[in-house]
Amino acid sequence: MTKIAHTAFITGLTVVLALIALFVPVLNLMASFLWTLPIIVIGARDGAKSSAMCLLAAMVLLAVIATPVAALQMLMLFGLPSLCMAHCFFTGKSGVMTIIFTVIVSVAMKCADFFIVSTFFGIDTLGEAISYGESLLSGAWQEENNAVYGNQSVASVLTMIVPLVVIIMGLIDTLISYFAALLILRRLSTVPETGNFLRFAKKDDKGLLPPFTEWRLPVGVLYLFVLSIIGIYWGTTRDITLLHQVSLNVYLGTILAGLVEGMALLAYAARRFSVPKIWRIALLIVIFCSGLLTMVLAFIGLFDMYFDYRRRLG
Repeated sequence: MTKIAHTAFITGLTVVLALIALFVPVLNLMASFLWTLPIIVIGARDGAKSSAMCLLAAMVLLAVIATPVAALQMLMLFGLPSLCMAHCFFTGKSGVMTIIFTVIVSVAMKCADFFIVSTFFGIDTLGEAISYGESLLSGAWQEENNAVYGNQSVASVLTMIVPLVVIIMGLIDTLISYFAALLILRRLSTVPETGNFLRFAKKDDKGLLPPFTEWRLPVGVLYLFVLSIIGIYWGTTRDITLLHQVSLNVYLGTILAGLVEGMALLAYAARRFSVPKIWRIALLIVIFCSGLLTMVLAFIGLFDMYFDYRRRLG
């Protein structure tokens, strides 16, 4: 297949997947995350210029077939972050840097999309999302037992943590695209084959993440956690709304980071002591079915950033 035919095929496949994401009810969620995979793959193999040309052609066709607004949103929310990821793969950046750069672009594009849609089209997508979240969570909301949120409604808390939610959305989009693209690129021998999907790579493999048992976050995350607690206290007692909102987002973000580190530590300990896989799965189910145990694991992960329990375990 010639390069022109290859590019045309990638463009057509991208348009088909984007149309599925827009108009097919059952498959639209999966297609929304995966329609840019052809762009990432061709960019990782041939460079960002090839993927940019394919994406531009696909967006023109999508604007003609669907609507220009839909094409613009697809470009901003998924297309441009995918170009960033393709460029990182092509230039051999590490897996961590690939994810960080792509998340930054994804979050920036989501913020730009919120602004454009609300300013020029008068559609309050953020308000609709908050209302939907309130309808889902209001039944389980217990204000009197929540020391962090105080006597606040679901909607007010969701409004305060919008920055964190947008960052998490960008991270989820990035991770799904990253791992899906990685599977395809391994098939095409563009990146090294490392066997087990969750083991990712050796330390010296370009474009890949280290093994999950070796994931370590900087100790600065622990310091941010401590500062966020102080900020929540000061923001609440001194009625400083901005400080309270920023601290709440940082607090929840560091808790999630600690949970990831705690899971990595748990995986390391399970491998170190040869715990059978069935017991590992059962332990994870028990932990995530209990809010208390989940918080304990998150705190263990936070303190692991400072004490490095893996070094002590050998």
